[in-house]
Amino acid sequence: MSSPSKVVKEIGDVKELDLEDIKYIIHREGDVITIAELIEELHRRGMSQREIAEALGWSAQKVNYILRLTGLPEEVKRLYREGKLSKSALYKLARLPPERAVEAARRAAEGELRVEEVERMVREEVYLPSLDEAVERSFTPPTCAAEVVSEILARLEAVIDGAPPEAWPHLEIAREALARALEILKQR
Repeated sequence: MSSPSKVVKEIGDVKELDLEDIKYIIHREGDVITIAELIEELHRRGMSQREIAEALGWSAQKVNYILRLTGLPEEVKRLYREGKLSKSALYKLARLPPERAVEAARRAAEGELRVEEVERMVREEVYLPSLDEAVERSFTPPTCAAEVVSEILARLEAVIDGAPPEAWPHLEIAREALARALEILKQR
């Protein structure tokens, strides 16, 4: 694993790289944090997530998934780059609030938490409260609620590309919570 990226250090400052150089590095790099930072640089240059996905030959979901990592606290990124956290744990930690991510990362790095336990934390602390709040706040009958949630979800997806990169992880959490709430409402 590079720390942060031997390839980027050899080539120079990311801001000076052209699209082809960045694509080359992304496809050869093993450090997902560096990949996320390079993708974020492309977004800063005005490319939408969809355009980045097309340029890399990836899905927009994969680009969005990787970009979540840019919001992680530096300590969590450092633990990953030191080989103390798995890539799987890193993606799960990106869903937690920063202070909880650092705490969980430290515990995982020390062997106190497994990836499955981090995933359970995310489910319990992020997804379940969000769904409970959404259901409690719904004052309309379930069939109408599904229509409202569906409309909100569509509007959210339409604005994600235009949002600043630091907001993407939070918007993705909201999108996933709304999609799950919509599934629940459609079952009723």
